[in-house]
Amino acid sequence: MKKGVSLPLVLSVLIFGVCQSTVAGALSPKVNSGSSDTDLRPSASSTDSTSPLGVVKQSYAAFGRGDIPAIVNLVADQVDWEDVCPASLPYSGLRRNRAEVAKFFSESAQVDEIKKFEPREFVVAGENVTVLGYLEGYARDTKQEFRTEFIHLFTVQKGKITRWRGFLNTAARYGR
Repeated sequence: MKKGVSLPLVLSVLIFGVCQSTVAGALSPKVNSGSSDTDLRPSASSTDSTSPLGVVKQSYAAFGRGDIPAIVNLVADQVDWEDVCPASLPYSGLRRNRAEVAKFFSESAQVDEIKKFEPREFVVAGENVTVLGYLEGYARDTKQEFRTEFIHLFTVQKGKITRWRGFLNTAARYGR
């Protein structure tokens, strides 16, 4: 990082104008499992089915199969789930339970069709997992194809997702 540039400034620039869930959209996007050379390749013990990384990877695998009920099953009964985006998008807003998370996916699929979805890097810090990825989609309302990188922030406790935040460049949906 250049001298004089603070981490909060860099993060602010990264997330400025971003939004929309990227674990949303069409129920059968092309998903890359994140096994590229940029994957952090955690040890086998950190990817068991109830570890934070294991749960996150299971949710992405379910998304790739179009299995939204399997994703919802990985969500805690009480959750803090939000795609940080403009209120004009139907899937904006805070979700607090599994039924609301399921509705989030339904509303997302009505607006966006995800054609390519690639979680590329997984950064694990205790119960928190940050995922950097890429997606390509089609915005039904603007009739625009779009490409953007995304950031997903997960908190996983006792094998369940208790917090999720999604960020991406929603201006891409408008051809910008």
